[in-house]
Amino acid sequence: MHLYSLLKDRASINILRILYDNEVVDKKSHTMTHSEVKAKLTVSEMVDTLAKLQEVLLIASETNNGGERILSLTQKGKEFVEQFDKLRLVLDGKKQQQKAYEVKYGLTAMEQRILLMCAKIKSETRQLVPLQTLTQEVYPYQDVSKKSGSVSKYAKKLEELNLLKRVKMNNRMMLDVTESGERVIKEQFLNGALVAKA
Repeated sequence: MHLYSLLKDRASINILRILYDNEVVDKKSHTMTHSEVKAKLTVSEMVDTLAKLQEVLLIASETNNGGERILSLTQKGKEFVEQFDKLRLVLDGKKQQQKAYEVKYGLTAMEQRILLMCAKIKSETRQLVPLQTLTQEVYPYQDVSKKSGSVSKYAKKLEELNLLKRVKMNNRMMLDVTESGERVIKEQFLNGALVAKA
């Protein structure tokens, strides 16, 4: 079955949509009887519609003990419906351009705090952030000398993720937020998309 013939067969598209909605949207069941699907169809089904869908592995079909046909959507069928929905949104002008990829960082609450605090200090001073200053901000009521090693360790991990950059100046460790770090703060922290892992 070619894509064109599948797309112009409204019964095929509707059957895929009914099975998808039943399993994914309504979360009722991953199977439906043929009679249940037919009852929901708004167009008449062609004689070979189910056979064509099964042939291209969009649905699976088997007969139960009572002789009734049981239908289910395959993983390929689910992906087809999801891509079809995206195409409909594009056609309707509702699809917003998405980035080719988005990296999610599994940062702990402390790593998030250090990255955010470093960005805040940098934006206020417009300079690189001394490790000691960052440590004071992160641990305001504790001895800085005892906590700077801990903050340095977190900063090293953030550097490995290319979110922070550590620079040594005059025997002092300075920190800078990278472009990637600023993008992560803007896209994931400020939009509330990143959930802290304590």
